[in-house]
Amino acid sequence: GAAVRVDVHCHDASQRSAVYTDPKWSSPFNAAGQLSLIVLPTTATQLQNNGSGTATFSSRGAPGLPCTVEASTNLSQWDPVITINADANGMLQHTMSVDWTTPTFYRFVYTPPSA
Repeated sequence: GAAVRVDVHCHDASQRSAVYTDPKWSSPFNAAGQLSLIVLPTTATQLQNNGSGTATFSSRGAPGLPCTVEASTNLSQWDPVITINADANGMLQHTMSVDWTTPTFYRFVYTPPSA
């Protein structure tokens, strides 16, 4: 299978690298051979307690970008909650039931098209 290496040069002059070998990443380039990345600061994601056992999880992305909300109680195993698309302004938002007595972590994960 193909592999894609992604190098990110950060504003603080550091560099991060990742290698993706999953088949869904085998051809992430457009017809011109370009690869677009969206890198968001962690402050772009928020969890708001609405009371009544619900919370709204929101973040920013690219308009129409499909993302899956995932939840974890241990930061090792992540379970999908729902897949949603960013709106025309790039906003991702989902209101869900929460159990505030169990520490739970949430994240948005880009959901690439099936290979």
